[in-house]
Amino acid sequence: MILPFIIAVVLLSIFFLPQVETNENPKFDTPSLITISFGLLFLLTGFSNIGQANLFTFNVLGYTAIGLILIAIFAVMENRTANPIINFEIFKHSQFTFATVINMLIVLTMYGNTILLPLMIQNILHKSPLVSGLALLPGAVLTGFMSPVSGRFFDKYPIKRIVVTGVLIDCFGTFLQAVIDVNASVLMLTLGQTVRQLGLVLILIPIQTQALSDLPKKYISDGVATFNTLRQIAASFGTAIIIAVITLADKIATGSTANQAIGIQAGFLACLGFLIIAFILTFKLHRSDLVD
Repeated sequence: MILPFIIAVVLLSIFFLPQVETNENPKFDTPSLITISFGLLFLLTGFSNIGQANLFTFNVLGYTAIGLILIAIFAVMENRTANPIINFEIFKHSQFTFATVINMLIVLTMYGNTILLPLMIQNILHKSPLVSGLALLPGAVLTGFMSPVSGRFFDKYPIKRIVVTGVLIDCFGTFLQAVIDVNASVLMLTLGQTVRQLGLVLILIPIQTQALSDLPKKYISDGVATFNTLRQIAASFGTAIIIAVITLADKIATGSTANQAIGIQAGFLACLGFLIIAFILTFKLHRSDLVD
């Protein structure tokens, strides 16, 4: 079902995106791309196996170790090549680094939650997929309306106030979902999700603006590529981590439907934990002057 939309994007890009001429002739660092791709693949595989295998087995510890070694090799390669895929100079700008890490934590919980809510509604409350989709709808509509507005907040209010407010709202919505048991209503889950989306939409655009505004203009392209790539990596690892938490919690408490709900509640609590870390990091944020 996704494929037609991908094809449409490709076709629209060919016909409508402008062809911008440039005097640069960059060389692509293929060995580094292969190294980081396999490094992330092995690391993600190790994380994904946490719920299914013992921690001190090759399926978990082995894959994770190989992934970390390949990522370390990638970092060394990037520092030695003249045409790095990622220019690590951008991480010397503290506001970019803090904003990127906060964004990764937020995205991790956001994608984790999109797994948890349908599982709770369909597997525990035994509602239809249509009901679980409708539970996500109010938050999605709110995001659509609020996204243009949240970007304007960056021009009016201190970044720390915006992100702190958004994270606190997100924490409250996540807490509402975490305390829900098998006797809960879909309406309460929907309310928690809508509150979460309100917090998320207040954060995502301002935090990206904050990250890029701290970089010199010559690093903007590197910053945009790195920020968006790490966002996708956080989404993948967030999914793996939350599934691992659910599986481990289910192993501890198995049997009845009530016990099955414990795994999903543990997943929501894990999301809450990551949000608390993001909340602590928000106090490192401050508005930087734009640099050339």
